[in-house]
Order: sequence, then structure tokens, then C-alpha cells
Amino acid sequence: MFGGTSAGAPQWAGLVALADQGRSTPLSSSNLTSSPTYNAATGSVYASNYRDITSGSNGYPATTGYDLATGLGSPLANNLVPYLTSH
Repeated sequence: MFGGTSAGAPQWAGLVALADQGRSTPLSSSNLTSSPTYNAATGSVYASNYRDITSGSNGYPATTGYDLATGLGSPLANNLVPYLTSH
């Protein structure tokens, strides 16, 4: 296995670029708690947009929900990109 920031940052850049192509205004992090990116990881839509990684460790254990090992988990691009495009 490999990954971390070296793999994750370009992957997220690609997902955001895909979503931005279908939006009238680009996604922004200027107000995180009202952004579609934040809302895609809350409540009942979380399981549709992310795969929760619950095993493994990077010195911190992977657990249910947000954790320091995997963050939110792995984005499910086929659901997340349309969600970000339409919200």
C-alpha cells in the first residue's frame, strides 16, 4: 500500500476540477461549513459520498467516522462529483 498526501492531494484536485466543470461558480473553501464539500460529509449523505475506512493505522488507528489515519475515508467519486456539481 502507498498513498498519503502525495497521492491524495492530486486526486482531490482532480475531483474538484471535475465538479467545477459542471458548476456555475467554482467550489471554494472560504466558508467551509457551508460549502458543498463539507456538506457531502455530513449526516445521511456521508455513506453515499465516502467509503469509511475502519481498519489500519498510520500511528493512529482507523475508526468509524473521521479519524487521523484516514480522515473522512475514500471518496466515492461516482457519487461525490455529481453531488458537488449540483449543490
